[in-house]
Amino acid sequence: MRRTARATLLALLAIATVGCAARARRAEPSGFLADYDALRPLEAEPGVLRYEHEGGLGAYARFLIEPVRILAHPGANMDRIPTERLEELALDLETALRTELDAAYEVVDAPGPGVLRVRAAITDVEPATPLLNLHPATKITGLGLGGASFEAEGVDGATGERIFAVLVSREAAKRIGSGLGEWADARQVMRDWAAQFRARVDAAHAKPPAAGAR
Repeated sequence: MRRTARATLLALLAIATVGCAARARRAEPSGFLADYDALRPLEAEPGVLRYEHEGGLGAYARFLIEPVRILAHPGANMDRIPTERLEELALDLETALRTELDAAYEVVDAPGPGVLRVRAAITDVEPATPLLNLHPATKITGLGLGGASFEAEGVDGATGERIFAVLVSREAAKRIGSGLGEWADARQVMRDWAAQFRARVDAAHAKPPAAGAR
């Protein structure tokens, strides 16, 4: 990606972080997406940059969920995380997407007309510090919280046209006792986004929000 485009994206990520430092994290593009120029920050969703073709999601009721990849962005520090743990987290994101979409749409095994191919890559993971998550300061400062960064896009299964793209870089929600597992916060971030993506698909199809939707 051109240096000017990278600089612009990093500036947008900084804007997306302002006002919600405990939720948003900063991530550089990993190169997983073909380009990042169209991604824009979302005021209502700190830590998210997104592009979405207007009306595009409403054209799809069938989805191909590709295996989630691991592709560290330049500032990531995932070398210390065992490969098998990263693979488990990648499967968690893939499963979350499948579960959300399969509840109301058709998840298929092959691309084709009317199919949206959803591809994603985890680009960074920050483990939680469970004992710190039990501290009352967690509710204010985010002390001890973990999180995750990942990129995703959906392309038409016949033409390859990009319908949406996102770069997500977030910490878990501030709360006491976010889970005693080191990776519970990263899983929460990924599952929350999968639910939010399902909600956007529902909205594009003019469906009422799913029960328990965030």
